[in-house]
Amino acid sequence: TLFYLFTFFKESFLNIAPIYSAEISIVFSVIFLALFLFLFFNKKYIFFKRFILIYLSIIFITNLSIFVFNTNIFFSKNVSIDPLVLIDEKGIDYLKKNKKTNMYFVIFDAAIALDKFDKHYGTNYFSSYVPKYEKLGFNYITNTKATYPNTAHSLTSLFYLDYHIDEKNYQKYPLTNLWPLILEKKSIEKLALIKNLKKIDYKFKWVGNTYHDCRYNRDLCLENNNKTSQKLIAPDVAKAFLQRSPLIQIYVKSKSLLGLSVPVRLYQKENDALNIFMSKNENFKFKNQGYFFLIHSLMPHWPYTFKSDCSLKKGFEILDLKKIQLEGKARSDNISEAKFYKEQYECMLKRIDEFTKFIDKNDPDANVVIISDHGHNIKDHFILGFDTFAMIKKNKNCQHNVSDNLNTANGARLILGCTVGQEFDLLEKKIYYVYFQRGDMTIGGKLGLERLDPENYSEIFERFPFSPSH
Repeated sequence: TLFYLFTFFKESFLNIAPIYSAEISIVFSVIFLALFLFLFFNKKYIFFKRFILIYLSIIFITNLSIFVFNTNIFFSKNVSIDPLVLIDEKGIDYLKKNKKTNMYFVIFDAAIALDKFDKHYGTNYFSSYVPKYEKLGFNYITNTKATYPNTAHSLTSLFYLDYHIDEKNYQKYPLTNLWPLILEKKSIEKLALIKNLKKIDYKFKWVGNTYHDCRYNRDLCLENNNKTSQKLIAPDVAKAFLQRSPLIQIYVKSKSLLGLSVPVRLYQKENDALNIFMSKNENFKFKNQGYFFLIHSLMPHWPYTFKSDCSLKKGFEILDLKKIQLEGKARSDNISEAKFYKEQYECMLKRIDEFTKFIDKNDPDANVVIISDHGHNIKDHFILGFDTFAMIKKNKNCQHNVSDNLNTANGARLILGCTVGQEFDLLEKKIYYVYFQRGDMTIGGKLGLERLDPENYSEIFERFPFSPSH
């Protein structure tokens, strides 16, 4: 009850007193909780007690009914899809005759196309960065589109090497068959990408971010693969629980009043996944050993915790969703978000510049795809939710042509083919808008799907005025 009251008051006071909303909420929560307990356990107010119990029962039954109603998709049996194995004996023979080369698949979350970023912000990064990339063997691909304007579906297509959800199956598609759940030990062997990697004895390693990392499957962690430890409380579960409580605010304020150093939200550093990968591997040990690295940086996606120079912001410098709401505007029409998005995009460019040099120095024979899983909606540019940043590096033996149909599924097909000396057909350029007709990602529900024209899909804003990308 205390946590519920605290969350309710904090959200209520955010617009009135954003700086001290937590402190005011703690006081109000304690007062209301004390009053509630007094009335609830006082025999004189038996009607109040009955009313509360009946009210809570109705709320519980209603929510339980909605949950059961919506679980048809969420808990339905996984889709039976035969893994798409592209590599044949020619690819295996190629690797026997040539050295193994590593594959890097770098995701920058919610990064729009570089040329369209320049156009919107009046910058000139395309002409300054792209020539530097090209000198190191990286080619920027223009006019690329995300097939799905959200992370879950975009990364799922990467592992299926195909468009996993379309007009034929969207009505019965289970949400348990989406990234990151598909990387759990019980599911991962069924994935096309993993099947192909196992066929050529390649190791898959995952460097994630604050929200999604190898905690879903410890075998995929970059290090400490042989260490098994059992913890009484999972850190990610504890964090989700405590964020809805006043305990963190009390802890921070107590340290501040006592003159002690207040801890910086260090876990936000994990969102700079590419930098973490490079920092951990200064003495590179993976060259030509047969690795597929998935590196998922949560930038320029919110929370906006990095400055343009990639230094970590502190305290009120960080722009999160609550502060965005203070302007009382939609995210796509938000002045603060546009400014903070620009800063993290510039940090992203800095990291890409460093990574291209890192690869050139440590693993020049590698095949690399750097791509965003989806775009980002900015004022007057709704369709940027589908426009993506995309660049590739092929080793000298790879002669595959790369067109603007590069997306996560085709990117995986491309570097697999380059690595084993085969040329796999790339999928047709498609874009889909997947949404919930009923329910949401938490409780399940009924999915809707629209196929859009890759060259003319601005009408989606009129039909679905909410933001699809996340």
